[in-house]
Amino acid sequence: MARPLLIPNPENATINDLKQVSRAGSNETATRCTAIQILLAGAERGLVCSALLVTDRALIKWINAFNQSGVDGLIVKKRPGGMAIINGQQADVLTKYSCS
Repeated sequence: MARPLLIPNPENATINDLKQVSRAGSNETATRCTAIQILLAGAERGLVCSALLVTDRALIKWINAFNQSGVDGLIVKKRPGGMAIINGQQADVLTKYSCS
């Protein structure tokens, strides 16, 4: 099995494409797009990690996602989670009567 590349593939998207996606997405998506932009500009991974306060492992995941799916791989999707057991109104009632 081939080892994944640790550099982003510049053929997947331009820096301008990444800027457009980062403006339209969430803060997490913007951080991922910024990281790839900086790498495409020629910076080293260590510099990107310290500038954006992310781990090398996270950066490698983002690079691999970008190389496999392009800009779409950087967009943060909604994570699955359980349904709320109580609704907002019930939560307000509980906080009103809780011991402080």
